[in-house]
Amino acid sequence: MFFKVLGSSNPTRLFVAGIHGDEEAITRPIFEMMIKDIKIISGRLVVVSLSRDCPYISTLNEAYYDSTNGKKLLELIQEYRPGIYVELHTYKIDNHSNLIDPDRRKKIGVPPFTELEEKVLIGSVSPLIRTSKFRREDFCFTLEMPDPHSEKALKIALHILRSISLSSSRGEILEKLREQYPLQIQEVEKNFREFFKDMRNISFF
Repeated sequence: MFFKVLGSSNPTRLFVAGIHGDEEAITRPIFEMMIKDIKIISGRLVVVSLSRDCPYISTLNEAYYDSTNGKKLLELIQEYRPGIYVELHTYKIDNHSNLIDPDRRKKIGVPPFTELEEKVLIGSVSPLIRTSKFRREDFCFTLEMPDPHSEKALKIALHILRSISLSSSRGEILEKLREQYPLQIQEVEKNFREFFKDMRNISFF
């Protein structure tokens, strides 16, 4: 397991990868590159890549949180109580159309991901933890990397992760994302506003 803490006090940012299956093979090197030469001016950044020994179970499945990695993930959230929480995942490129399918909510019960560029996708985290482990004002974000991915996709992911690492609030992060990807963030907001419309304690990320 890769574990690194930079800075101290609040806000606390928790970045987690290697969540299930063999994702760590791609996501751990990305985290290692992300924290290289980064300087946290305020707050704390906790970066964790979990073991690849955990079999693949979707985070949309309650059974995941009873797995070894799932239990560790919940322990990390409980221990650090992050106001900024990021999950870095990978997906097989032949699953791209399923993840961005406009009918994904009808088919499996959650909104589609939104593509930024180079098949790098963004969305919220599993509703199973967004609705139970975080506050409305917290920022909860999933970044999905295609497997295989281009060099440009890697640069995009690193830029986003570093930008969030150096941000102190949900509002600051969203301002940066909207500036760079206005149409995509508008789409994500719409999808999750509709999904969480009956849950007043939940924001879209």
